[in-house]
Amino acid sequence: MSILRSAVALLVVGLIAGCQASPTPGGGALPETVSPPTPLVEALPEGFYDEAGGFAHRAIEGYLATSDAITAEGGWGDERMRGLVTPDWFPFEEEGFAHFRDAGERTVGQSILESSQVQLARRTPQGVLDIGVITCLDTTRILVVGADDDDPPVAVMEWLDAGPLAEAPPEDWETIDGYFATSLARPGDRRAVVFWLVGESLDQLRIDHSEQWWGITLCR
Repeated sequence: MSILRSAVALLVVGLIAGCQASPTPGGGALPETVSPPTPLVEALPEGFYDEAGGFAHRAIEGYLATSDAITAEGGWGDERMRGLVTPDWFPFEEEGFAHFRDAGERTVGQSILESSQVQLARRTPQGVLDIGVITCLDTTRILVVGADDDDPPVAVMEWLDAGPLAEAPPEDWETIDGYFATSLARPGDRRAVVFWLVGESLDQLRIDHSEQWWGITLCR
């Protein structure tokens, strides 16, 4: 579900909630047989955002871990994603992993979900939970390398694991500089990503959509 669709749905709810009953011709009240509009979303209990945030965070972490494992194998075995995403989103996952297979590439390292914050949580009239989460996703600890390339030197991975601002030991710099000077390895980046998750219950949440988030965020 896109952010635009969510905004439109919430706008409609606001318009319905803000409407006042119009008088009938002649100044009388509406007939008793006229029912009030049915809300488009169900009110959620107090504290639901916090609970939803924990379940969503774990669902996204599981999704990222499985994605990392598949790209580490050159994009093979993408069927493992089927239970973590919705049927509508699975073809996009297949397309992404196919890129690794076609390009003859794989990854080394892992993604880090630094933070997550629920921005929207609702239950649709169909009884499905719809949750939007803005995250800070760090992939600077991942390198994209050729499928047949050797793994990067330990000094390179230790430097990446320490974080983008870390200083490597002086004796390791020659190894690190030499590796990036002679390798086509590409590091990841750090960006804000919004994930939309759906499910009949919090413990059944699946990724339904994801995209880069361009709004205000603490992810830099």
